Amino acid sequence: MKYLEYWELADEPFENTRNTKFFFPSHNHVEAFERLLYVTRNRNMNFGLLTGEIGSGKTITKTILERQLLKEGFEVVSIENSGFSFFNILIEIISQLKYYKAEIKENDEYSALKLLKKYLVNIVIENNRHLVILLDEAQQLERGCLDKIKNLTNICSEVENYMSIILIGQPELKLLIRSLPQVDQRVTLKYHLKHLPKKEVKDYICHRLKVAGCDNNALFTDEAIELINNSTDGIPREINRICRLALDTAFSRNDRHVSKSVVSAIVKDINLQGSTSEDLGKINSLYYKSPKSGTLPQSENGYEKQSINKSSSNFIKTVVLGDSLSEDSFIYKDLVAVGSSVTLMNKQQGYNKNIFELFGMIILVMNFYNAEDRELFHHFIKSKKNSDLPVLIMIDHPLSKSIQGKLGKIVKIAGANILFSPVQAGEFDHKIKTLLEGN
Repeated sequence: MKYLEYWELADEPFENTRNTKFFFPSHNHVEAFERLLYVTRNRNMNFGLLTGEIGSGKTITKTILERQLLKEGFEVVSIENSGFSFFNILIEIISQLKYYKAEIKENDEYSALKLLKKYLVNIVIENNRHLVILLDEAQQLERGCLDKIKNLTNICSEVENYMSIILIGQPELKLLIRSLPQVDQRVTLKYHLKHLPKKEVKDYICHRLKVAGCDNNALFTDEAIELINNSTDGIPREINRICRLALDTAFSRNDRHVSKSVVSAIVKDINLQGSTSEDLGKINSLYYKSPKSGTLPQSENGYEKQSINKSSSNFIKTVVLGDSLSEDSFIYKDLVAVGSSVTLMNKQQGYNKNIFELFGMIILVMNFYNAEDRELFHHFIKSKKNSDLPVLIMIDHPLSKSIQGKLGKIVKIAGANILFSPVQAGEFDHKIKTLLEGN
């Protein structure tokens, strides 16, 4: 019997995607949605701000807002990753307005602003519409860039603004805005998305199961749900992760419900604190679904996996440093598939923590055109020289062959490994295999 059939499900209930049909209308999420909708409907409130911890549901709330705005006739520009220069953000706004990429000389902000005003007139003003710009991951904005974005709200008439800007990001975004009084004064409405309270965690789990086709509210025992709440602090993404693994584990054991013992084994494995061999044995099938030969099946992204020595990678603690990665990325999925316990962390967090002592393997995903990333690169190279820890540096933007050669030599001297964009099929798995078997 297949997994979905076993649990009487039509869909996967706990995938970390922005599928709006799974949106849970908690008190906090509804409040966030209604406040941001109020800002945009008013049209003259300049900025709205939504912050929240990682995994709290900011992006799916933004997606719900975007759909509602489109229904109401707003012109909407949605930027998923704000870690770009002001010029590139301008080009993206223009491109979304006219539905194809704007061709303007690099860093010619004057021409880009002129073209933006043209399309504001043709698409927005002449049609009596209002432009809403949604900037996700806005904590990545540089101070100068945010100040220039503020200036976009100066494009207005004597009685009406032509655009509203919604900033969405992690808690540090509030500090960034406070450091710029000229921006802070224009943020009319702010809301911080909190975790789910204990009373809503069960409702959240049952809601997602029901949407996926299962009406069994007792599928997760009350004791299991209480442990999930205590282990996740009510963060939806963490709840999804534990519930997904728990369903898979209970299925592999032929259980008819998810018990506290199943959740306990999952939590212990995730935290890697005090797990017994018996506990870990309960979830072996979750990670090791590959043929006995050790060759892993093809991943969802189509990469052909290599034969990896599982004894080398079994439950190794890996940290992946990347500002826009999620559990849906091939990096996360491929590492979990070979038994690695994976922690996703933004690069600034990694810079501030002594991760060479906290983890067993480090993967740094970086944009070498970004000054902060280059500084972080040099920090890691310096730290790596004093450590035998396996380190993989992944460059997520194409570089010239000459620059690749120079970086490759620097990394090799430090004893690390490097992978350049675009990543070819099987390259990532091969690099991981090389790192693990060489240490």
